[in-house]
Amino acid sequence: MLLRLRDSTPAEPVWFVVEQSEWSDTDTLRYWVEESTCPTNVVRIPAILTGTGADLDADPHGVFEFVAWAPKPAGWGEPDATGDCSVDWRTLFPQLAGSQRLLGSAGEGGEP
Repeated sequence: MLLRLRDSTPAEPVWFVVEQSEWSDTDTLRYWVEESTCPTNVVRIPAILTGTGADLDADPHGVFEFVAWAPKPAGWGEPDATGDCSVDWRTLFPQLAGSQRLLGSAGEGGEP
């Protein structure tokens, strides 16, 4: 699944590629990512925080924008005969074709 950090700029978007099993439809997945779940259920890290001081939000729903979901092709990311396991994310997500900066994979996403 391809996500964009909501406050990143169109000129310099911050992308996240997260493994996520297929859902019944992308509208449900979009709702889950953008509104329903804690962002740490999407990107498995200890905390995602926004703000400072009294405005610190330790559960900032909506920090990610759902962009696309694509099935992971068989063998994707597995080492080839030379041991190389690098992938070109632009082949899986054409939305990245114009992006100059690609960040690596985030952890696996969780189920609601």
